[in-house]
Amino acid sequence: MCKAFEVNKGLLNSIVLENNGITDSDFAVLLEGLNRQLHIKCIVTKHNEFGEHSLLQVKKLMIRKKPANLDELRIIHCKISPLVTDELITCLAERQAPLSKLSLVSASFNDESFRSLIEFI
Repeated sequence: MCKAFEVNKGLLNSIVLENNGITDSDFAVLLEGLNRQLHIKCIVTKHNEFGEHSLLQVKKLMIRKKPANLDELRIIHCKISPLVTDELITCLAERQAPLSKLSLVSASFNDESFRSLIEFI
């Protein structure tokens, strides 16, 4: 799939992955391929794993300059640690990433990630 993303850079503008059994490492590889897409605006992952490796790759998509930036990220009922949640929110706050929609449904939060979220809002 990553090879297809590399060959046809205008292939996708959004992707929805639901209950695919995707691990953090697998998702990171997919996100690395999506980073080659010129117009990817929306990523939705549901009932999968989102960890440090995925976060590293999604950060690259979030900080791209407009109009190539990611607009929407939805992480729904995924396995995500409070540390990854906190780092994602911190990245949004510090880098001024132009993400217009963020969904963190059933994401794990700790006190620090709640503080980061409140500060971000």
